[in-house]
Amino acid sequence: MKKTKTLIGLVATICAIVAIFTLFAAAFAGVNNYPSGRGSVYQIMFGNYQGYDAVPGLIAAWAVLLAASLTLLIGSFLPSKLGGIVLGLGALLSLTAGILFFFGPQFYLAVINNGQPVAEENPTLGYGLIISAIFAILGAIMGLFAARTAMKA
Repeated sequence: MKKTKTLIGLVATICAIVAIFTLFAAAFAGVNNYPSGRGSVYQIMFGNYQGYDAVPGLIAAWAVLLAASLTLLIGSFLPSKLGGIVLGLGALLSLTAGILFFFGPQFYLAVINNGQPVAEENPTLGYGLIISAIFAILGAIMGLFAARTAMKA
């Protein structure tokens, strides 16, 4: 059972790492005439070259995803009961990050509005945010399965 937990935990870690690397894809869709639609999630997240401010909500989601991938990796190699608890924590962190990525356009609009009621842009989820969220949630499901496997042993 220990090898099964380790293998499933490593698959969950790989899913979380893939979610980190898919943040290089386009952040928003449906923004044709505005330059923010042409940036990756990292450019939008940390403030890109076109003068937009950093988006703290996306930075928090990214930091939680980094913590989730590290926690899943560590939990994969810990002994059974302790490893199950750590894998469960990593799975919850990964699920949290995946859900936060779905709120990316709202986080972005909150930053560029600066308290004004209407924004010029109306961005929607791009494939960078969608794919990252899907892989983060997939990593969470795999992490919970690995935690269940570790607790049964």
